[in-house]
Amino acid sequence: MEDHGTETFTIFVEYRIDPSRREIFLRHAEEIREETARIAPVEGHEILEGCDQPGLFVEVIRVGEKDAAERLLHRRREPEGGIFLRLKDWVSGRGIQAWAFSRITGRG
Repeated sequence: MEDHGTETFTIFVEYRIDPSRREIFLRHAEEIREETARIAPVEGHEILEGCDQPGLFVEVIRVGEKDAAERLLHRRREPEGGIFLRLKDWVSGRGIQAWAFSRITGRG
């Protein structure tokens, strides 16, 4: 991951929750936020559900450090236990996808 100075990094985590597990997932949303904050200092964390695709969730996580973004990506892609490992059991389809982005300056 390229270093972009003091920019904020935005991490997107996408997954589809099995319909039979949706209510369980919703009950654990705050635990997902709390565990994320234990891994890295988080500036913001939203969990969004697709309006036209119920069950499709995207987490938008903002951190201020490249190392924090890398730690979060690693833990979400390869969970070692806790809520993130349980989350894998609730996910259907392509599994958990995760990406990090940084804002571009527009200068060429």
